[in-house]
Parts: sequence; structure tokens; C-alpha cells
Amino acid sequence: MSNIKTVEERKKKYFPYNTFERASQDVVLVYPKNKTAIGLNWLDTVDALQRIVDFLADITGLKLEGGLNLEDEGERFDKIVVVGYRRNEDLVSNECNPSWVSDNTTKLPWDCLQIENKTITSCTHELVHPFLKIFFHKSKSLRRREENEINWGDGFCDFLRIFIIDFLDMDLKEQINGKEYNWKEDSFEGYMRSTEKTGESWKTHHKPALQLLSQFRKYRWADGYREKSEIEVLKVFLQALSSKEDLEKEITEDYHNIL
Repeated sequence: MSNIKTVEERKKKYFPYNTFERASQDVVLVYPKNKTAIGLNWLDTVDALQRIVDFLADITGLKLEGGLNLEDEGERFDKIVVVGYRRNEDLVSNECNPSWVSDNTTKLPWDCLQIENKTITSCTHELVHPFLKIFFHKSKSLRRREENEINWGDGFCDFLRIFIIDFLDMDLKEQINGKEYNWKEDSFEGYMRSTEKTGESWKTHHKPALQLLSQFRKYRWADGYREKSEIEVLKVFLQALSSKEDLEKEITEDYHNIL
């Protein structure tokens, strides 16, 4: 049975305030009527979110169109992704920071409304999640290793985020920890390497993302792939990844050499 609700049902459940919305082919952006948005261009934002979805569909070979049933999980992923903003008073006890939730709906922090480009940059990570869910469950071998999705999910998202930012090729400027980044010019890989190598963000996001990047570069420069474009090799790499039964065993080899 489907766990996907209509857009209207999801808006009422996850965003209990009067809303406007802007829609593209696969994305509905929901935002509050009574909140002034600073530095947020709705049309450019929705266009960027749709481009992210298109890029992910291309490199993973997975389409949201028509929805997808995950037979063993009793879940269905709908074509439409809903992106909105959550107020602090709407949080449940175990929620904090940007969070992907069920029903193909992502909730972003309220301050994303007031920080230039924050909606787009947050979604370079968050919009990977529905594709990740489908990707890991398409593989029969990975279906037997559910911990791959749990242990590698955010790292997988930050790994693909490197390519998404490059693909968008937008002038995305953002203040992070007192420093201004221009993601068109600054390297997200460099940002991950420069963060303190302790704490939950390093353990769950940056370390596994860099491990995946190290393994990807082995594919990138292997015989038979050197003449191919980076995106062509990325598609091959992702398909190879889907056949791995234990990512911890396969991906961590020689990782110490990349730090």
C-alpha cells in the first residue's frame, strides 16, 4: 500500500501554516504567506530544484515519474517531491537541522527563507535521499544489507552533492561558520576536508563521502574509463556500487591515503 499522500495532504501534515506554492514538473516548493523571504528568488529556486532532480534521475537511471513500488518495503515513491520549511514549534522531539522525512517530503529550517541560496544548497544534499532509497532497494544484494543505507546514507548524499553543485554551475554564495563560500568557485570537497575530523557530521557525512570519492577516483582513472567524461564514469560507478553487499568492506580500502 502506498505511503505517499497527495501534495495537499503533505502540505497540511508537514507545513501547518497558510502557504503559497511554486511548482515544476517534479517539485513543489511550499512557503508561508506571512513570512518575508530575503534573498530568495522563488522562480530560480524551483528551477534549480528541478534541475537537481533531473540530474539525479540521469546519473542513477532512476525515474520518479509514475512512482515506484518497493515491493518488500510496502512503500511507494511518488513522482512529486514537496519541499517546504519547518517552524521550531512544529518540530517533534527527535528533529533538528534539515531533515528528510517520509512521503517524498523534505523540511528545511525556517532560516533558509532568509539566507540567500540556502534552500538550493540544502537541497543539493536533501534531494538525493529519495533516489538513495530507491537505489539501495533496487539491488537484491543491498536489500539484504539494510545497514548500508543507514550507515552510508548521508555520506552518499554529500558525495553526490559534489557533482550536483558542479552541474548547477550557479553563483551560490553562502555564509557558513563566519566564512563566505561561493560554491561555483570553492570546492565542496575542500570544505569537507577542512572541517574538524570529529563529531557527528564528520562521522556520518564527510568521512563516508570522502571514502566514496576515493573509490570513485579509482574508477575514474582505471583502464577503459580514462577517455570517458566524469559523468559517464559516475554512472558506471553508481551501478557498480549497487552490487556491493558490504560497503564498509569494499569502500574503505586505502582510505587513509586520501586525508
